[in-house]
Amino acid sequence: MHLGDVRVDNNLARARLLGDLRLTGTNTRIGLLGTLEAAEGSRAFFRNNEFAIDQGVLEFKDRYAIDPVFDLHAQTQVRDHLVKLHGFGRIASPQVLLSSEPDLPEGDILSLLTLGVMSRDKEATAATGASLAAEALFNVSGLDRQVQRFLPKNPLLRDLSFQISTAYNASTSQVEPTAQLESKFLTEQLKLTMQQPVSGRGTRARAEYRFDNRLSTQAQWDNEHSNAAFGNLGLELKLSWQVE
Repeated sequence: MHLGDVRVDNNLARARLLGDLRLTGTNTRIGLLGTLEAAEGSRAFFRNNEFAIDQGVLEFKDRYAIDPVFDLHAQTQVRDHLVKLHGFGRIASPQVLLSSEPDLPEGDILSLLTLGVMSRDKEATAATGASLAAEALFNVSGLDRQVQRFLPKNPLLRDLSFQISTAYNASTSQVEPTAQLESKFLTEQLKLTMQQPVSGRGTRARAEYRFDNRLSTQAQWDNEHSNAAFGNLGLELKLSWQVE
């Protein structure tokens, strides 16, 4: 199999995969040989954090089994820290190394990625606990699935999704339950996202249009700064290419 334009687009990753695979083995012991690579511009997502994948390789080496080895390098900006992730090993037993610039203990990096706070944010401790409790109650009760049932399904809003997660709100310097709506609009190329903290401040709306695999543009609006009467509007143009 020659993979020239295979795409992954879900809540975990948005990536294009390249490579070659060969089916081997027997009817009882099927295996794969070959390599898959994430093309430039691929992204991974974890709790509202978007990781740019610098390198993503998946190698299949066993002729009589499907047991790949992976090597992943990715990074994301969280508050004032650039967080770098290195994942490697077998899928069944992965290993992950985390580092940051400026330097943080690994425990603080994990807390920053999952909750948006660090150990020095002592004033956010109580709010963090309340936010996590609200998120857990929402998910365990099944309210998220019930809300999903009532979301409109039509040609305008495609793959519309709703979820509640805990996120750091820069406007209030607190961790809050945050509602997130995400949908493709009219076409597969246009993606809309909106995040609404319970406090009302720190609302973000984003629209991203992908012209092709190399060129995309993104517009974002937020009301993080109260002195801006109509909020803050930004526009970004992204261009990427792959050198072989």
